[in-house]
Amino acid sequence: MNFLKRIFLGITLALFSLSAQAENYDSPMLIDTPARTCTLNHDNSNLTSALAYCVQLAELGYDYAQYELGNYWYDGVLTEQNYSEAIRWYSQASMQGHAQAQLRLGLMYAKGQGTAVNKAQAFIILKMAAINGSDDAYNEADRLILDMEAQELELANQVLSQIFRKYLQHIQDHNLEQLINP
Repeated sequence: MNFLKRIFLGITLALFSLSAQAENYDSPMLIDTPARTCTLNHDNSNLTSALAYCVQLAELGYDYAQYELGNYWYDGVLTEQNYSEAIRWYSQASMQGHAQAQLRLGLMYAKGQGTAVNKAQAFIILKMAAINGSDDAYNEADRLILDMEAQELELANQVLSQIFRKYLQHIQDHNLEQLINP
């Protein structure tokens, strides 16, 4: 299922050119899962080593570490706030279907935090977050519709339609492959 989530958001990000890094991001296959202890926005006694560990996990492709780094830079609790870095890390976690990273990323595009306001892209990302399990994203997408121009909403719906067509094609291809090679 993770593969399908990455297809959805990968197509979305490529269509809108979210960032060159997000377009070229390819998560490695992970063999060993380390403990989920990458936390940065708390009172860390050794922030330097905690940050290094979190960056290491994020660079290996662990979405929870990428999300945590996004929060670290977005919140700016233990460092200076940096929306560009937050977008970078949220984008990588979003590519893997991390619903909370998608929610944060969509809201950043809606508000123009670290990027130009792009309501169509925000709507698409929020819808993907909703599909991936974020109830808050449903509500935020509904609120965003009220603030969108008709052409923005039409563009967003066209892109979502393309994503779903590609998804359905992937399912059909996969089912056909299962029939040929059981």
